[in-house]
Amino acid sequence: ALYKKARRGEVVDTPIKTMEITSAEFLGIEQKDILANTDGRQCLLKNARLVRVRFDVSSGTYIRSLAEEFGRRLGVPATLAGLRRTRIGEFKIEDAQKINPLP
Repeated sequence: ALYKKARRGEVVDTPIKTMEITSAEFLGIEQKDILANTDGRQCLLKNARLVRVRFDVSSGTYIRSLAEEFGRRLGVPATLAGLRRTRIGEFKIEDAQKINPLP
């Protein structure tokens, strides 16, 4: 995976890939201090703006790349603070069942 190479410090030539975004929903903006990991180090970002967006995308879409492009178009650096997959094909998060922890 490309992220493993990047974490090892290797130069990664990211392939250009067509991504299909079928919907995007703006959920809000908040401003707060967040702890971020940068180059394997933690740093405090004061008054960081968190933009919450829900995307419906095709299989194989690189969400991190989508976040970076989102920021590029806004003229600011951007990355993911969190990612939650809510559906894969016909499987939806609301249909998931909890697994009991092992004793």
